Amino acid sequence: MNRILFLLVLTVLFSCHKKTTPAVIITDDELRTLNYIPAKVVLQTELAGCGYLLALEDGRMLEPTNLSDTLKQDQLRLWVKYHAKKNAMSVCMMGTPIIVDDVKYLR
Repeated sequence: MNRILFLLVLTVLFSCHKKTTPAVIITDDELRTLNYIPAKVVLQTELAGCGYLLALEDGRMLEPTNLSDTLKQDQLRLWVKYHAKKNAMSVCMMGTPIIVDDVKYLR
């Protein structure tokens, strides 16, 4: 009886598998509609207190307070969704302090 129960449990466990969905390709227009903005990661070493900034296409600079280490690559192009960090002070003072909400890699 125990063997049958054991085999039944094993059968159920191994027959269940996670179904994967294919990757969804999002166009640039769809990303803009979702409030993502194209940006380039820039290492700013000319001024003390600066590190990695985000340069936007319109020339504005953003100072991310939570940029992950995997994104700290000079000249990395990406799509970013962010919001301004309220009451933030900056040593660098080259851009607007922000909190990064989400990132998509630029194709």
